[in-house]
Amino acid sequence: MAKNILNTQQQKDAFDRNANDYKLWFGKARALHFSAKELFKIYQKTLDELMKKSGISEVPISLEISDQVLLLEGFAIECLLKGLYLADGAILAVDGKIKKDSHNLLRWCEKVNIELDNREREIISTLSLVIVSYGRYPVPINNLINPLEKSKEFGYKPRLIWSHNDLVLIDNLIISILGERDT
Repeated sequence: MAKNILNTQQQKDAFDRNANDYKLWFGKARALHFSAKELFKIYQKTLDELMKKSGISEVPISLEISDQVLLLEGFAIECLLKGLYLADGAILAVDGKIKKDSHNLLRWCEKVNIELDNREREIISTLSLVIVSYGRYPVPINNLINPLEKSKEFGYKPRLIWSHNDLVLIDNLIISILGERDT
């Protein structure tokens, strides 16, 4: 066996160490959040230039990336919450596997005692849908979870009410939590 290849038990132990290291989860949360912010900045700049040059007033569906920005933000918050869970002494991985867990971010907020106001709860709830569903796929995973609505520009699309202020709120929430528990 080569020196740098671990046996099965060593692989499991190394996996468990990394998967239960809250600092790695915080680092991934930062990277995902940064990526979402940069993607949105580039998107806004490109879109503004395109709209000025072409004179279009509405975003063509082929250029719409808000779901992907939200997907990255949702993943960032999920990593952050799981990092907080681990920082409090809990365990996520055992015997080389992450214990079955949920992508329900509201439930994770409760687990780590994060209090949210009503708007934050709405945003976190929406992000839970985005990360398991329409941030990844063209439709929700279940038509009852977030029904499709007809739009003259986009055909049928999940109902998603989102604003730039919500991105600011997410940014502030992430910064606030990381600031309290930063390493």
